[in-house]
Amino acid sequence: MGDFVAMPKLGMTMKEGTITKWLVCEGDAVEKGDYIFETETDKTALEVDSLLSGKLLKIYHFEGETVKVNDPVAYIGEEGERAPELTVALADAVDAVDAVGAAPVEPSPAPAVATAPASHTLGSAAPTPVLQAASGEARPGFDKAKRPYGEFLYDLIVIGSGPGGYVAAIRAAQLGAKVAVAEKGEIGGTCLNRGCIPTKALYASARRYRDVKAAESMGVSVDKVSFSWKKIQSRKDAVVEQLRSGVEGLLKKNGIDVLRGEARIVKAHEVKVGRKSYSAAFALIATGATPSSVVKAGAEVMNTDEALSLAKLPKSIAILGGGVIGCEFAGIFSAFGVKTTIIELMPRILPPVDAEVADALASKMEGEGIALKLGVTADDIKKSKRGYDVSLSSGETVTADLVVEAVGRRPETRAFESLGAATDGKGYLVTDAFMRTDIDGVYAIGDITGKHQLAHAASAQGILAVEHMFKGVQGSSIDIMPSCIFGAYEIAAVGLTEEQAKASGVPYSVYKFPYSANGKALTMGETGGFAKVIKDERWGEILGVHIIGADASSLIEEAVMAMSLEATASVAGGTIHPHPTLSEILMEAFLGADGGAIHL
Repeated sequence: MGDFVAMPKLGMTMKEGTITKWLVCEGDAVEKGDYIFETETDKTALEVDSLLSGKLLKIYHFEGETVKVNDPVAYIGEEGERAPELTVALADAVDAVDAVGAAPVEPSPAPAVATAPASHTLGSAAPTPVLQAASGEARPGFDKAKRPYGEFLYDLIVIGSGPGGYVAAIRAAQLGAKVAVAEKGEIGGTCLNRGCIPTKALYASARRYRDVKAAESMGVSVDKVSFSWKKIQSRKDAVVEQLRSGVEGLLKKNGIDVLRGEARIVKAHEVKVGRKSYSAAFALIATGATPSSVVKAGAEVMNTDEALSLAKLPKSIAILGGGVIGCEFAGIFSAFGVKTTIIELMPRILPPVDAEVADALASKMEGEGIALKLGVTADDIKKSKRGYDVSLSSGETVTADLVVEAVGRRPETRAFESLGAATDGKGYLVTDAFMRTDIDGVYAIGDITGKHQLAHAASAQGILAVEHMFKGVQGSSIDIMPSCIFGAYEIAAVGLTEEQAKASGVPYSVYKFPYSANGKALTMGETGGFAKVIKDERWGEILGVHIIGADASSLIEEAVMAMSLEATASVAGGTIHPHPTLSEILMEAFLGADGGAIHL
């Protein structure tokens, strides 16, 4: 009884390969381990060996053909056996292990053509067909949008000027497009004005204050250490203003018009800003998300936007939500002496983060006096003479001067409510691999898509989208997405968590290298934390990297680069790192994953 030869998965991001040469012919005898064909991806070219012995009875795909990972390319069986036809092979291959032993994926049905409804063809030819896989994402490969017929005032109108919108606008202008950005608020969006930048400015002040208080341990004496919350807030506002002015200057430098007012896409190729309508060949929705509220309380609580601009620090604060936003706010307020409590529904903080890393942060936070109320809900919140009384599902009551709700964000949908674009169950726009919605000429990026609520993800998606519009792109690999958290410790991660690796069924190993074994960390007095590498045991592929400790947010990019280039742990650890630096922590973690850490 024979079996199928499938296109192997040669790397974490590989989705398909091109057969460049067959090394055997139909009817040839094949031994296990013999090289049978050569394949090429956008990153590598390799010879593929057989896991079977027998006769090559059938070749399904020939030289020059591109084949999806795990789809059958040939059939090896016994003399006299009849090879199945391709349709049968495709169905049965789901149960087969591919040529490199990776777990198979379900084969996609024949591609379907997605087109916009007839009502969405203002000033355009027939909608551009989009080849879709079963997941709804366009298949990788060179692709470029077809510009609609007709005359338009703009080549592109971007709705929203956050890190996705303004970056996309600049890149489109660089490609020669006439671009406008519609913005109802402040240039820079949530990230610059109410998110990433102002929180990191407060975080930086909190760290400086913490370091000065701990200066005695470094042999430095400082008398009467104090801080001014008013000056801290003023510095934060100055940083935001400087960066906002910088973005405005970049838009002007690149000849991009800024349309002030609330924008709505009336229909494909028509955008209304305020009372005036503008035509555009393409529209890009980058409206982001706003703080969500799920708590039903007898008293009004503050959201995270409002908490950023407090004129005076409270003596105590209760934060509803132990996710990224909640943990970052807790670290800031606690550093300035505010009695801080986190109330979280899940049994641990940071549920999406690697459990070992999240537990390490929880331990650090509790060591700094932050109270964690986990696995409970806030059933009621009432105003009292003491401040706010938060009644928990456990029966306990937490009293605080201030309550901040940090339970996540919801999509900002007003710009496209009348468009009829497809959304998921939570209201986020559904997009394909090139960030196209199902409306002809309309793309969406950033938080509004629900893919990654990260500023750098929005920027990457924006560049991908406009390059697809005006240049054409080869594939769309933006899957290797790092994330960072700035709390009592910095956390940075890319790839799979250990829980995800375990659930995938892939044989994996884990290696951790502690900050305490690194010379530079010792000199800095930053010995808490570790770097954790998760490796595929079969091929040495780096599946995930997680860092918790000083400057983790800067260290993670090495892991992103290594995974993007599909370097093994051995190769990543074998590169020379300068000494003494924190980068050696990651080097040792890679070496340890390959069985050869030096300093532990």
